Amino acid sequence: MKGIIYSWPIKITAVILSLLMCIVSTASIMGTAVFMSMGLYSQQEWNYYATSLCENRTYYNARMVIYEYYLAYQMYEKEGAGDRSRQQELEWYEKKFSNENTNFRFRIEEEGGEAISTYQDDESYGFETEYMFEIYSEELGKDIQHTIHCYVVDPMTANDEYQTDMYWYGEGFRYRYTVLNLAIAASVFLIVLCIYLICAAGHKRGTEEIYAGGLHKLPFDFLTGLVILGGFCLMGLLETMNGYGDLLTDLIRACVGVTGIFALGLFYVMSLAVRCKNHYLWKGTIVYRCYRGIKEMIIRLYQNRSFLGKALLWILLAGASTFIIGVMCIDENSAGAFLFYILFACVVAASLAMAFQLRYKKIRQGIQKIALGDLNARVDTKGLYGELKEQAENLNSINEAVRAAVEKQLKSERMKTELITNVSHDIKTPLTSIVNYVDLLKKQEVQDETAKEYIEVLERQSIRLKKLIEDLIEASKASSGNIAVNMGRLDMTELLKQLLGEYSDRLKEHNLELVLTAPEYEMPVMADGQLLWRVFDNLLSNVQKYSQAGTRVYLDVKEEEGCAVITFRNISRYALNISGEELMERFVRGDSSRHTEGSGLGLSIAKSLTELMNGRFDILVDGDLFKVQVIFNKLV
Repeated sequence: MKGIIYSWPIKITAVILSLLMCIVSTASIMGTAVFMSMGLYSQQEWNYYATSLCENRTYYNARMVIYEYYLAYQMYEKEGAGDRSRQQELEWYEKKFSNENTNFRFRIEEEGGEAISTYQDDESYGFETEYMFEIYSEELGKDIQHTIHCYVVDPMTANDEYQTDMYWYGEGFRYRYTVLNLAIAASVFLIVLCIYLICAAGHKRGTEEIYAGGLHKLPFDFLTGLVILGGFCLMGLLETMNGYGDLLTDLIRACVGVTGIFALGLFYVMSLAVRCKNHYLWKGTIVYRCYRGIKEMIIRLYQNRSFLGKALLWILLAGASTFIIGVMCIDENSAGAFLFYILFACVVAASLAMAFQLRYKKIRQGIQKIALGDLNARVDTKGLYGELKEQAENLNSINEAVRAAVEKQLKSERMKTELITNVSHDIKTPLTSIVNYVDLLKKQEVQDETAKEYIEVLERQSIRLKKLIEDLIEASKASSGNIAVNMGRLDMTELLKQLLGEYSDRLKEHNLELVLTAPEYEMPVMADGQLLWRVFDNLLSNVQKYSQAGTRVYLDVKEEEGCAVITFRNISRYALNISGEELMERFVRGDSSRHTEGSGLGLSIAKSLTELMNGRFDILVDGDLFKVQVIFNKLV
């Protein structure tokens, strides 16, 4: 079987046979159709005069007599014998319809039954009929009905078209079933050949791939157009065969036309089979190439535009397509419908724009929530499509990633805090013992001065270590929020005045002058008194340790935009080559030499405690100027 499919000689033979079978089947089918129209398959006996062939020939002659012969006679009567060409024309018709040249006889009658012309003798007729035609009368100014009685003599005496038709009728009657069987056999054989050619299309010996070269590369819709055009040409050719001409000529023309269209159709079907086997039927069309070109152009435009531009592009495309469809569906008599369609297009475009705006608003609200730090915020993607849905999902993914990172960081910070707290507690217990034993040693009578000096060093360093551990524990509790906060109403002005009384003497010992600027009225805030005192204590302790001697320390209290703002300003003893944010980190000190007593935790503790009380803690470093602001919402 494979050998038959891959064999080129067999394929070529099949093509030639299919063309021959097409000719044979066309001729036999047409012959069968003509025989059926002539009634050969319903007649049991030979009778030419009872066939449509005889009737059609008679009708054809009757029309010629009325519209050509009779009108020529009228013109001759009207114009007289001077027109030689008219006389020759009339003589031609007289000769054609003479008894010697035709078996057709006729008699013409006007309305009322008056005979105006007759070519009828006392003969025997095999077929008789009559037809009515209307001829315009210039004298009466209207159509006058004429009746023509037609006869075909029997037996025929003249050798005319009736004789020819009768001969073919006789041949057809004799071979009518032979032609029918030939039509069936040729058609079946032709179908078998077509099936074989379709199966063998694209197969080439030596390869399993489907070969699609040559004309198979033509666009398939172009081939389809050629087949349709060929079909229209064939229909036009068949319509010219009115049955009154030469049957043999019509048969040859029909066979040539049908065979040509069949060849084109056969190639079309084989090309269709090749394209289906290679799975590129759709891709091998002009429509697909245009579609792909437009799609790529839109994608390039789409990729090079902003998000809003993409939305506008879609709206413009929808509006343009709606407008084009509207223009195609109207005519010049439906201007109202056109205006309605334009209005409808505008409504559609406005609806699309409004729907886009509503969906974009959901994304914008989600962005605002995430920007404000709401890590649980999610953009609802229900009702979002295409680019909007993709952007919303990306935004949700970013927020999920940020939340996971924050949770991971918080977990790390919590573990770090717990570690510091546990270690600090473990160190604090033996350190307490060391401090106690150092205190006991100081109470002993030690004579050696060197030993006394060692004991003092032990005492100083153990106290410093104890302070560091206490700061560590406090910093851990403050940053983790593991500390009790008792919020209450406080007067900030009064609290700072108390603090000034506490620290004025100490600052004077370090040659520092504290200047307090506070309003006379109450400055109430909501805070924990002990924690806030701890914050201010840390700040003034830093002022005491790190301020340049002989300078002033300013402490301001004022109201700004509904907030109570407390500002500490002093001149640093050391060069501050560090930002305020870095100073608030743990164990970071402005004293880079780190020979002072500070632990580097005071500012971090102050910041954490302030934030626990819903306040704000800011540090500004401007050269040697060190400035801290503690801000709380002022109560009414």
